[in-house]
Amino acid sequence: MKDITRVFQDFCLMNNINYQYGQRHCLNLLNELKCNQVYFLHDRNVRNKANTQDGTSERITFTGSVFLVVKSDCDKPFFKEKMQQDKKNKYESNIEPLLELVGKFEKSFNCSDYTLSNIQITDVVDLLDFNADGLFIEYTINV
Repeated sequence: MKDITRVFQDFCLMNNINYQYGQRHCLNLLNELKCNQVYFLHDRNVRNKANTQDGTSERITFTGSVFLVVKSDCDKPFFKEKMQQDKKNKYESNIEPLLELVGKFEKSFNCSDYTLSNIQITDVVDLLDFNADGLFIEYTINV
């Protein structure tokens, strides 16, 4: 069985996503983000092993969080608060496309040994020191 860190890394490689793993305060120190690049900032893993009575490993539950983000344009409105019809906003430009990518991420667990049993997705804007927009994802995955 592959550790979930490698599963995430493989998903990112197959989908041209820049994968970074580390503690949140270290991920905050990344250099300037590139335009039109999606970043998968893997914050942490918690591994919980459940054993049978005879001591053999029965299942592993991974919990943790990731930021799925793109470079932010600080001048764009979040949604329609400026009521400009011709200008795209952060939600349409950055968050909505990433929601589609999360659907692809969820489907990647179909027909595998991993079960995505819980996922919580929160929209984020102007995140961290390098100003990224996207999604904060908390997950529970069982093997």
